[in-house]
Amino acid sequence: MRHRDSALVIILICQLSLLSCSIETPEAPSWDIGLTLPLVDHEYDMLEIIDRISEEALAYDSTGAISFTISEEISPVTIDAGLSVEGFSESFSEVLGTIEISVPDGVSSEILLADYIGMGGLIPPLSLDAGKDFPLFQDIERAVIESGMMEISVTNRLDLPLDTLILDIDDDGSGFRIASIEFTGGLDKGETGTRMIDLSGMTVTNDLSFDAHMHTPGDSIESLNGKSLLVEAYFPGTLSVSSARAAVPGQTKVFSEEINIGGDDAIVSASIISGELRIGIFNGTGTVVLANVTVPGLILDGSPMSISAGLSPGQSQMITRSLAEYVLYPSAGVEGQQITASLTIDIPSSGEGQIDFDSTDNFLVDINISELLLSSMAGVTGPERVEIGQTDVVVDIPDGFENFSLTGAILEMDIVSAVGFPATIELLLSADNGAELTIFGTVRPGTPESPVKTLITDSNIQALLDPIPGHITITGHAMVGDGISSGTVSSGSYVSGSVSIISPLELAIGETEFESEINHTDIEAEDLSDLTDRMKEATLTTTIINHLPLEVYVTIFMSSDSLTLFDDPELTIGPIEVSIGEIGIEGLVSAARTSENVFHLTHDDLQILENERIYIGQSIWFPGTAGETVRMIQTDWITVRAYMDVILTIGEE
Repeated sequence: MRHRDSALVIILICQLSLLSCSIETPEAPSWDIGLTLPLVDHEYDMLEIIDRISEEALAYDSTGAISFTISEEISPVTIDAGLSVEGFSESFSEVLGTIEISVPDGVSSEILLADYIGMGGLIPPLSLDAGKDFPLFQDIERAVIESGMMEISVTNRLDLPLDTLILDIDDDGSGFRIASIEFTGGLDKGETGTRMIDLSGMTVTNDLSFDAHMHTPGDSIESLNGKSLLVEAYFPGTLSVSSARAAVPGQTKVFSEEINIGGDDAIVSASIISGELRIGIFNGTGTVVLANVTVPGLILDGSPMSISAGLSPGQSQMITRSLAEYVLYPSAGVEGQQITASLTIDIPSSGEGQIDFDSTDNFLVDINISELLLSSMAGVTGPERVEIGQTDVVVDIPDGFENFSLTGAILEMDIVSAVGFPATIELLLSADNGAELTIFGTVRPGTPESPVKTLITDSNIQALLDPIPGHITITGHAMVGDGISSGTVSSGSYVSGSVSIISPLELAIGETEFESEINHTDIEAEDLSDLTDRMKEATLTTTIINHLPLEVYVTIFMSSDSLTLFDDPELTIGPIEVSIGEIGIEGLVSAARTSENVFHLTHDDLQILENERIYIGQSIWFPGTAGETVRMIQTDWITVRAYMDVILTIGEE
């Protein structure tokens, strides 16, 4: 509580009017007037007394309990656990595999009857063997077919019935017969027969032919003009080859490889500060390709890491990329966490040209990722051991407190965590009296933006404090993460805190003094420069009410200068002694003691009233308890009241 500024307005009845009016009687009358000047009325409760004593070891908590406290900050630690990923690498080879080649256009060839019969008319039964080139694979010099179908269609335009028809298709370049097709029952006039030929596993060249073996029972033909056996070939689908020299349409090959990441942490996501990706690609094929490596687990601005390179036959290329600002998103694999590397090979169309390739041609990919330093990581980590630096606590005993014991002391650890994982903390307290104490606690997770405080207490510390040590050393470590709980840790994450030893204020106290705030009183006395000459009598009355278990001495200071109030006052009252409050059976003050005193002021004392403003302050001195233990609680207090009574003579010259 604080004084409010007060103003004493000395109002003298008829002060100017009576002094200045015309008096007809030859003798001016006079009379006495009494005035009261309040000086101080303030109650000092224990909270204010503790504040004004300014002894760091004396404090009160949020409940008002007064205590002796020793506190020291624990050396803060920055959490680096989980903020790096070991470097890893992977090399893999992907074979080219089958390639789709350009599907030939459909071709047809005719066997003309006129080439085998001289004239029309009555045709007797006869057999015919006819052969023709069959330029089916014009864009293929040589190919080993992996899969593909060919459709052969034969139409009888001979105008003669055929009761026998066998079609042999041969690859003259390889000497391999592709197919022998028998049309059972032959083909009647105008009839078409169709057969599907599976080319899988066959080797073909661009040098094909066919032979037709025919027999007709005979018939009558008016003219040979336009009479033929039409043979046609079509490819209803694609042709895949395992090796070839052929024209190739544009196509894409996609491969993928899982790359294991080292470490025990289960990372959901991790923001990378620094790191490097090196990718080496070798083109072991006989064609120019465009290679693209994509790593979906490395994301920058929403897009996965992607590296492209154009490679000629037999060429290799090494590409390096910084991974700074990328976010790592690994996935769970059989052997732990992993990321996927996807290799896409774009084979451009050869156009009208031909290229050589084989399914065993390969692509070599070498991926190397250096150690990754992270700014943050979300997932599951730990437990990771983090050492806490040594903290030294000096037990500084205030004067007069040397011989007390901390019988009810407790130890409090305020641990502040800006780490997103739970942690356990273990501290060893070693006192210079030879005692040791180990404290364990579980720390709740927090973030740098919203750190979380955990309070850990231990009341079994008497052995550490008996006798009271002069020095305590604190060492320890924290175990961050439990390998189960999910959380987030960043480069700004830390664990800090303080250790406090708190004892209820039940002790012997030495000599102590404190000063009050400075207050003032304003005096308005218009045209009364001879004020002190008119004063007939003045007294200063004090009332001190003591509800403390301590003897108290109160001194009141008055001055017109606030800067020199306590050092060079113009008027000093006291010191005024007040006995300790009445002590009850529990050692607490049960009733207050009151001391009332009246001080008669001299003419010199009253010179203070000639000032327009008077500054007032008090000092309160405790002589100590002479080694006796006392108990002070929040409800203890001391009240200081003082006022001045002045009797003035008015009207007399």
